[in-house]
Amino acid sequence: METVVVYYSYSGNNDFLAKEIGERFGCDIVQLEEQKKRSGLTIALDLLFKRDSKLKDPDVRLNDYETIIFIAPIWDAKIATPLSSYLKKERENINSYAFITVCGGRPDQKQKITDQLQRLIGKKAIAVTELAVNELLPPEKKNKIEYVTPYRIKDNDFDVFKTTIQNFVNTVFRYSVNHAEERVLMKM
Repeated sequence: METVVVYYSYSGNNDFLAKEIGERFGCDIVQLEEQKKRSGLTIALDLLFKRDSKLKDPDVRLNDYETIIFIAPIWDAKIATPLSSYLKKERENINSYAFITVCGGRPDQKQKITDQLQRLIGKKAIAVTELAVNELLPPEKKNKIEYVTPYRIKDNDFDVFKTTIQNFVNTVFRYSVNHAEERVLMKM
């Protein structure tokens, strides 16, 4: 079972998550990097004008991996432009995939993300999981952009998401093992 984590992180929250997931799977981790430094303004302009990102070429061949775990932030209920641009370019090289994110946690956002992934890649995800910053905030700060957006994940924050992360890992692992067994049986 060959698995790789491919991620983009703007604030560092999803970098933290990528390292956590990569450690749990004991797999390669590949960071997507943009050619130019990003700002809040460029995020808004990308969303407004539906622009693609210009990425540095990552040192990975996706078709060498059976399962890819994609990680990126969510901007305005959409997958961050750098990852969505990469998925458009690489869709033919993706065997099976899952997606997990540290994001604000807008209500009803998960289905939009799931649908966007299916449109971009042309295949259904093994799993789509959100780790909502809102769950880490005290009640008076929940759902307020001035508290959600600048929040930075700390080591102990993953304790809150322990069960959610473990369920994600288990789902991806079970899929990968079952898929590997099917390939072995097909060769017999």
